[in-house]
Amino acid sequence: MPKLARQANDCDISTHLPAEFSILDFKGQSTDSGETLTSFNFGYLEKTNNVTTQCHFNSSSENVGPPDRTPRFACENKITKFIYQDQRITLIQAICPDANG
Repeated sequence: MPKLARQANDCDISTHLPAEFSILDFKGQSTDSGETLTSFNFGYLEKTNNVTTQCHFNSSSENVGPPDRTPRFACENKITKFIYQDQRITLIQAICPDANG
């Protein structure tokens, strides 16, 4: 079975593209007077699909993304990941395509 088909079979079709999300209780640590963060923790809340999770980044965080791509780090709820690059965080949440793709 092609990879895309396997992924579609694992989808929860009740998920919808969220209109908004919230980052809660962001706390970070810096070893260079705040120029860069060496570790941080935050909560993620997305009400459309009722997703709530904690996310963490530190020196032992492992890349769970595909090889040769920007590293991605898993949150406690595995459908939510984030990218930390250039002092910015990008959140990624897995949802299933609808009839329109």
